[in-house]
Amino acid sequence: EAMAEAFSSAKEAGSELSACLVAGLEAGQAAGGDKRGKQSAALLVSSPEPRMYHNLRVDDSSDPVAELRRLYGVVEDQSRQIEAEYGAEGLRLFSRIKI
Repeated sequence: EAMAEAFSSAKEAGSELSACLVAGLEAGQAAGGDKRGKQSAALLVSSPEPRMYHNLRVDDSSDPVAELRRLYGVVEDQSRQIEAEYGAEGLRLFSRIKI
């Protein structure tokens, strides 16, 4: 319930899907988390306009959801800097997922 409420609140506030998902993970962790304990957390969003912060993973951490939030913020800031310096097309090229 906590995850759904946090997701909905973030969505209503105008956050994009990736931020809503991270908010949901944080709320789930705050409400008791996974009964198996804490070790890893991941975020993967498929989008016609992918961003670098759409594909993040934290492994073997004592507080993986908090670390995922920290990384999300760092990469989101880097994305803004890239867009300011290179424009929307530069951000698109930097963010493109390579297979």
